[in-house]
Amino acid sequence: MMTQVMRALALRPVASALYMLLTLGDIVSTEIGMRIGMREINLLPAWVMATYGRGEMYTLRIALAALVFLAVARLASRFPGLWLSIFILNWMVGVVVFGNFLQLLLA
Repeated sequence: MMTQVMRALALRPVASALYMLLTLGDIVSTEIGMRIGMREINLLPAWVMATYGRGEMYTLRIALAALVFLAVARLASRFPGLWLSIFILNWMVGVVVFGNFLQLLLA
C-alpha cells in the first residue's frame, strides 16, 4: 500500500493535468455530440442545461472538476493516499470520453 501511495505522490502533476484534460475532453465531445443531434444523458448536466443553458452546464462541469481537484489537493496533506482518487477519476472520465468519441464515430 505504501509503495502505491509513493507512486501516486510522485505522479501528482501528471495525474492532475490528465484529469483536467480529460474533463475538457468530456466537454468537447459532449458539445460535438449535441451539435449533431445527440443529447446529454447525465441527469444533472442535462437538467442544468435545460433549465439554464449550455454555458452554465459547462461551467458546472468545470467547477465540479476544479472543486474535486482542490479538495483532494487540500486534504492530501493529512491523507496522502487520497491522491489515488485522482487516478481512479482519470479512468472513469477516460471511459466516458472514449464512449463519447466512439458514439460520435458511429453516429
